[in-house]
Amino acid sequence: MTMNIAEYIQQGIGQPRKLTLDLNVALTNHRFAISGTQFGVWHSPLATDEINVRFNQNQAVPIPFRRGRVLAVPFNKVFISTVSGTGSMDILYGHGAMDLFRIFPSIPEPFTSMETILGEMRDELRGGVLPEGYGIDAVGVAAVEVIPANVDRIGCSIQARWDNAGIIYV
Repeated sequence: MTMNIAEYIQQGIGQPRKLTLDLNVALTNHRFAISGTQFGVWHSPLATDEINVRFNQNQAVPIPFRRGRVLAVPFNKVFISTVSGTGSMDILYGHGAMDLFRIFPSIPEPFTSMETILGEMRDELRGGVLPEGYGIDAVGVAAVEVIPANVDRIGCSIQARWDNAGIIYV
């Protein structure tokens, strides 16, 4: 007997379900009585939010999940461990063949705004805001230390005096 997709939907096959975890509460191998054949993290406040999931057995190897990670595996219970964080994480899971239920990775938020990027570029191009001052070092034939080491230095400029008619060698 073959079923069309409408019959699968009426039986609840291929319908995604959502589990919301409160990341404000740390969990250690908390048992959830859910079942399905696909499991994935749809949304979390930060892309670095991570949970460890054990499928079917508490002794199973934990699998780390972050936003956008999906696994197709049959399961009838999951054991989830989290660390304390903020916000809530949405997990989608469901039954049925992969052609009936697929989770595509959620599109991440932009890393930053264009104004922030431009501001960082302006700061980088401008360099340090505290003036270091100027120094005059006469350089002859022998090697002379002109610019001492400084880990906070962003850049430097070497130029001849206005009244110098010679060439600068660096």
